[in-house]
Amino acid sequence: MAKAQPRTTPRFLRLPCELRDEIYGFAVVPDNIMTVPQNTTITEPGLLTVCKQFREEAAPIFYKHTTFDVECSNWDFRTVQRAHAHVSKHSGCYPHNVESFIRILNPHLPNLLQCLEAMHRGEGPNTALPGSVGSELGLAAVKGILSLVLSLRGMEWRKVMEILEEERKTLVKADARWAEGGSG
Repeated sequence: MAKAQPRTTPRFLRLPCELRDEIYGFAVVPDNIMTVPQNTTITEPGLLTVCKQFREEAAPIFYKHTTFDVECSNWDFRTVQRAHAHVSKHSGCYPHNVESFIRILNPHLPNLLQCLEAMHRGEGPNTALPGSVGSELGLAAVKGILSLVLSLRGMEWRKVMEILEEERKTLVKADARWAEGGSG
């Protein structure tokens, strides 16, 4: 009968944890922003699947130091909220590195308002970068509304909504579909 080989700790795992963390940073953090397409999950580096210890040590580094660009269409903010929850869970901290790139395929006022309310409560990203909104006026209006909502976080949401009603008029000028209540 063959004698079992004694288990030895791999040399890498014998390095000081500070040095391993530095190496993990080079191995798992991409050089560019990581795009997360709509209705998909974050694709993790293969190194996180090697063994439990690698995952425990490298996952927080990956999630803390990678900027995620989460795409969502028609202002369906749930995609961004799921990404925030996922990154929070794995990084152990509030994800300031999740940006949302909102691609507006069709104006959708109810979803936009949900998105704005979540941002106002601090439950979403501190920035949202609107993608294609059809016109320069539309892009300027959407960016202005997003900035306005973030700057009014201390104000009661009902009052913010009153201010937003005025801003909606600019959206309607840019695209008449915003006037419809926008079912998309």
